[in-house]
Amino acid sequence: LKLASGGTDYSQGLTILVDDMNGNLPLNPTKQDVAFGEQANGDIHKRNLYTWLGAIAHVYYQYNLDKCNNRKGLLTSKLKKFEEPLTDLSRLKSLDASDFTMFHSIPWKQFQSSGNIRISSRKALKVIEGKDTMRRIEMSA
Repeated sequence: LKLASGGTDYSQGLTILVDDMNGNLPLNPTKQDVAFGEQANGDIHKRNLYTWLGAIAHVYYQYNLDKCNNRKGLLTSKLKKFEEPLTDLSRLKSLDASDFTMFHSIPWKQFQSSGNIRISSRKALKVIEGKDTMRRIEMSA
């Protein structure tokens, strides 16, 4: 996903789950990975999908890091408070019926040298908090 692996921007530490709700991705027989070779132009599809997943993951990481005054240690300590798994499964809805936090008006830019897509201005980002988002990082003073 071309996410940073060190420094303050340790977005590579994120776990990314992709829900193929409508079954559009060609999966391998174990359904644990996407089988891009099974479709025409699969390599291009793979690069595009991973580039956009990396871009979205980076926005999410930076959004939460900004809430911690750009301090990775503070973000880590806040995340440790979420170590307990969610046990009340009755609160969980299907993904397509859920109202999760949404990011709008993301001004994207692409870096020609790496092919990465990143947000060009986090100040322009519009965030609408979803009522079904169960884990939130609060803004630090």
